[in-house]
Amino acid sequence: MVGAIAWAILISALWVLAAADRRLAHGSPREVDLDDEVIVVTGGASGLGLLIAEVYGMRGASVAVLDVREMEDGEARGVTYYKCDVGDKDQVAKVAAQIEKEVSL
Repeated sequence: MVGAIAWAILISALWVLAAADRRLAHGSPREVDLDDEVIVVTGGASGLGLLIAEVYGMRGASVAVLDVREMEDGEARGVTYYKCDVGDKDQVAKVAAQIEKEVSL
């Protein structure tokens, strides 16, 4: 019986320490207002990237999609498309400046 109690205390202590560690490592949770966010999705012209961009656009965030191909849908609510090869540092810098000018916070 003493062994079972000691085991329960050990497991409980480890659970409390793990919870404290997560809180110290990540801080307190914060509320994110998507109306104030600009989200950049690379490879968002089709497939899963397009779905992610559309979901965030519908939730009120400003979404910039960077891709070398044209978007499948053409237009999506809250989503702005930029033709860009993310493997080219110069193109990314140019598009980043363009996003800062065009996409409002």
